[in-house]
Amino acid sequence: MVHARVHSGGLSEATLRARLGDAIPQMIDVMVARLGELGPPGLVDAIVSDPADAALVARLAGVARWALPVQVAVVVVEAPAGLPDLPRDTLADWTRPEPVLVLPDPDGPGRAAAVDRALCGCHAAIGPTVPLAQAARSLRWARQAFALSRHGILGSGPVRCDEHVSTLLLLADTDLARALVRSRLAPLGRLRPGQQELVARTMLAWLELGTSTVDVARHMHVHPQTVRYRLRRVQELFGDELRDPQRRFELVLALRVRELLDNSAV
Repeated sequence: MVHARVHSGGLSEATLRARLGDAIPQMIDVMVARLGELGPPGLVDAIVSDPADAALVARLAGVARWALPVQVAVVVVEAPAGLPDLPRDTLADWTRPEPVLVLPDPDGPGRAAAVDRALCGCHAAIGPTVPLAQAARSLRWARQAFALSRHGILGSGPVRCDEHVSTLLLLADTDLARALVRSRLAPLGRLRPGQQELVARTMLAWLELGTSTVDVARHMHVHPQTVRYRLRRVQELFGDELRDPQRRFELVLALRVRELLDNSAV
């Protein structure tokens, strides 16, 4: 048994005992608050399970004295050097390879700003706000955004899924997305590598902005004659496909995917 020496600073034993007795409830409150932040074993797992067991979640939340929220957002975060200063009712599981946080009432007043401050400088992805019973869906999106962020597609964290829905949709299956690019943009392969990028960017701008050469030139900050030359190449390569609404839509998707993946490691 290890004995610790206590320096009383001149206080009597009775006084020390009295002061320690007063401090114990406060220490317990701090420990309970910390438990509420980190959660008892299994609480985060129960919340993000698919499907979630509402009775189990309620029971574990009761142990942690964690008030069941109506809505949550789930965060995937790279383990920081120290614990971030998150809102006190945040649940966290730091034992996972990619730690997971559960944020109650994420859209409440000041909550988003508090979370952004706490995670500033961290590699993190914040899933969409969902009902508590659908936390697994928020986690699924957060994991996808976290992976794309690691590959440099969504930038550094914290990344909010709600701000990148179209990218998450396009790259939900990167193998399928690459197959779309190979299938729909195969004619670009007839160009030299340096030409492919310029023609692809011009083609995307033209399909999105309409048929005005001047508008495309202004958007790309090039001379209209340069745009006309590139569009002639587009017409030569893709021909009738450019007049088919369905194929034009697929071309836009393929060009967007190509743009997203071009400088990534995915």
